[in-house]
Amino acid sequence: MINIHAQLKDRQGSAILSFPNLKLVPAAYSWTALGGPDKATITAYGGKDALFQLFEHLRARVVLVDEFTRDVWWGYVDEVEVRMGNIAVGASISPMANSTAVAYSLIAVGESTPGTRATTAWVNDEASQGEYGKKELLIALGGASAVQAEQARDVVLAARKYPISTIKHVGGGGKTSATLKCLGWWHRLDWRYYANTNTTNVATATQIAAMVTAKHPWLNGTRIEDASGVNSSEYRDGDNTTLDLIRELLESGTTNNQRLLAEVTKDLYLRVWEEPARTDTIEHYLRHDGRLLNRWRDLIESHLCPVGVWVRSRAFVPGSLDTTFLVAAERFFIERAVYTIGMDRLRLQPRGVKSVWEIAEGVVAG
Repeated sequence: MINIHAQLKDRQGSAILSFPNLKLVPAAYSWTALGGPDKATITAYGGKDALFQLFEHLRARVVLVDEFTRDVWWGYVDEVEVRMGNIAVGASISPMANSTAVAYSLIAVGESTPGTRATTAWVNDEASQGEYGKKELLIALGGASAVQAEQARDVVLAARKYPISTIKHVGGGGKTSATLKCLGWWHRLDWRYYANTNTTNVATATQIAAMVTAKHPWLNGTRIEDASGVNSSEYRDGDNTTLDLIRELLESGTTNNQRLLAEVTKDLYLRVWEEPARTDTIEHYLRHDGRLLNRWRDLIESHLCPVGVWVRSRAFVPGSLDTTFLVAAERFFIERAVYTIGMDRLRLQPRGVKSVWEIAEGVVAG
């Protein structure tokens, strides 16, 4: 079994965090073809006081490192949950919002029906933003007055400006411990909304770079390795996050009828490149025991979680099978990979297949 340890840094990435009274044990992590490092879980063992101090490090930077000092996953702490007997106390960044606005249908004074679409000004909590970064939320409201919409906006900001706490009953008792649920940096693209009033036709990859520049200064930039060859209007109404918009542009693909893939690199660049074609040279092969081989038939280490590549599995397919109308009978594209550390187990999800981790969220690192 490969030895993998977790390294945590502060939110600015300038200092390594030390936990002398805790033992941090990475459990599992995953990668996706659209985004790169996706999710990871780390279990912490120690005394109650030390475990509760982990709440102070939400949005801390996380890197998982193997025994050969290779970085195999990176992102940030999204949620901490401390379990004591049958009670679990947690807090998460995901539902948090420290900048809010409300979109609504204006009901003017003296009118009985909703009128035109209106959007309040954004309000911010600067203290929260200073700690965690700016995280926006646009709320939809039905027919309302301007005063009502602004009040609703302010109520949401007051309730969500800091990580949301939870408490729940869990069965089985067990040893006091904490779980750190981590997300890859790709998920942080969902923190900001993007608007553009220009109607110029612009290359889709160029639009992606413009969104990163405008809304995500925490990224060092964008590395566009392949042009899409596709142009579209850069107009955006501001109702969608940059993650939604970038995903749409990636999925619209290139003139070669291939998607664009992306990942947020460890040095915080959004890297974009063209998905390899099914007819390209196969670099990965799947054995009957589930292990992957490279083109020279050497074992590929499972914990490296290869994604965004084609895998040949012809050894499983009888030569008599008619593959005329099958998309990928002898090869498949790895859309997602999940590695469970304690079991040294790699699970691969082909493209176009609904993820079992989406169906059952209880699966570790799902």
